[in-house]
Amino acid sequence: MLLACGSDSSGTDTIPDTSEPDTSTPDTSEPDSNEPDTSEPDTSTPDTSEPDTVVADTAQDTEQDVPWTPVVYTYPPCGTSAPELAGCVEPARLATSLGQIAGSRFPGDPAWQATQDLCRTTFEDLGFETTLQPTLMGMNVIGVKAGTDLSDQQVIVGAHYDGVRGCDAADDNGSGVAGVLEAARILSQGEHRRTLVVTCWDVEELGLVGSHTHAYSVVPEDVVAVFNFEMIGYTDDTPDSQELPLGFGLLFPEAQALLDSFGGRGVFIALIAGANASGPVAALGEAASAIGLPVIPVVLEQSYIGLSSFGDLHRSDHASFWRRGIPAIQLTDTANFRNPNYHCPSGNSDTVASLDQDFMRAVVAATVSAAKVTLDADDPGTTHVPHTPECDLAAQDCGAGKRCAFAGDDAGGAARRTCIDMALSPVAAGGVCTREDGIVGRDDCDAGLFCAFYGGVRTSEDPVSYERVCSPYCTSATACGDDAICIGVSGSFFEPTGVCRPTCVDPFSTECGDGQRCGPIHHLAGRVLDLTCLPAGPGAAGAACSFDEDCGVGHGCSAGSCKPYCDPEHPCAGGATCAPLALIDQSAGIGICVSP
Repeated sequence: MLLACGSDSSGTDTIPDTSEPDTSTPDTSEPDSNEPDTSEPDTSTPDTSEPDTVVADTAQDTEQDVPWTPVVYTYPPCGTSAPELAGCVEPARLATSLGQIAGSRFPGDPAWQATQDLCRTTFEDLGFETTLQPTLMGMNVIGVKAGTDLSDQQVIVGAHYDGVRGCDAADDNGSGVAGVLEAARILSQGEHRRTLVVTCWDVEELGLVGSHTHAYSVVPEDVVAVFNFEMIGYTDDTPDSQELPLGFGLLFPEAQALLDSFGGRGVFIALIAGANASGPVAALGEAASAIGLPVIPVVLEQSYIGLSSFGDLHRSDHASFWRRGIPAIQLTDTANFRNPNYHCPSGNSDTVASLDQDFMRAVVAATVSAAKVTLDADDPGTTHVPHTPECDLAAQDCGAGKRCAFAGDDAGGAARRTCIDMALSPVAAGGVCTREDGIVGRDDCDAGLFCAFYGGVRTSEDPVSYERVCSPYCTSATACGDDAICIGVSGSFFEPTGVCRPTCVDPFSTECGDGQRCGPIHHLAGRVLDLTCLPAGPGAAGAACSFDEDCGVGHGCSAGSCKPYCDPEHPCAGGATCAPLALIDQSAGIGICVSP
């Protein structure tokens, strides 16, 4: 529903739901380059002057029925208590960091590397124990400052630093990274009961890959709370400028009422959290109120987490921690529901100049205060809500006559790992299979196998009619070995689940056999692509398509029509450009031809 990053407004493409391959074409414009700031951290004595007051530029529209007073941010003198830490945020430092970070930060771009280096050197200079954590296509930067008497418990403050190619990505998510660096500076200067972890996550835009790696590297019960900055710099004080998903007010009436009280203006920070993070949400609300920052909490019942109908609430790195039952909060300006520059739809528009840095300062200030409360409280007001699968797909521990499957319920609802009856005549790996009433996972495959369209052939002109093939289950991106990939299956939010399929190497050939094509597909861990054999459609160049499978050998679906793949040996014709695919191995230079 509301909010966050890594997708367009229509769906949940940062959740690795890979039932169909991505058909988008990456932007291939040249990146900007920014050098990291290697200056020493500020160790000056805290300012004890009178409170700082900032009046935001939110002129009142007298034609509106809703009374409106311009937002005024008021800060206490910088000190050591949680409320006083809010006054320690330095606007000039935020602005400097934001200027250094802004630039095309797709993994591998110069500004991406410069921002990774900036995170690392900043954390190291501030005294954090800093490590680089490899992920698919990227690298997380993690800094740790040990706590005192509760050092086995962690509080994480993080943001993703990658961005879409060819876009300065100042709001998405340069604003969040600048916020993490400033929060790290302030919180590093004192002692805390719990361990403070600051992190710059990578590869969010391709499927929450970095935060997924981080979340699965920790013991869930050790993490008390996660504060995730996701686009914290854009405001619009025009009445009714804030957009919402259809039906939002029915599901979250209190949030809708708060928005109405603002006259529909986009001047608030949204807090997206599960009910198990009530303590940090309250601390954020109290800190924001003291500053004068408008806040709209959107708190999900735990039963809502993981449901596709709430997909927009899962569109950032906090969702990786939700998946493990960890209390996590996303702080966001609501991305495309407010900011028209989201993902630079018409040129490089998500720039530093478009942001409200007074608002950004207020968000960081409130978070620093709330993080300090959470680091030191006897009871932080959070709980861990684990999801325990009923059975183990690898161990097949369901007993005689049963098998463990990733399957939906009898009504075709959300899939879970569950014990179901074995088929009377189980189909072996590679055999053609059928699903019972079309329900995911309820099929006639043998134990340890899933009935998937990968590896099958098209059975008619109908684009969704595919022969299905029994394929081995996998639950990690590396579980299938060197010559196969783990392809995620739809709906596996709580229980990352996929099937192993062999890779292919030549999308221009018929190596996959009749009715098949060698084409790109997502890995389990995110929207990182590799090549595997998929059903082939009848579409030649220029034919209408919805998915890659509508197109024939050597072609993929882009912008609604089948277009040829390309590489140095297969150049594009007619002046078209070869736009590279986001493959793990780009050494072959495989792309898709797009119009100039």
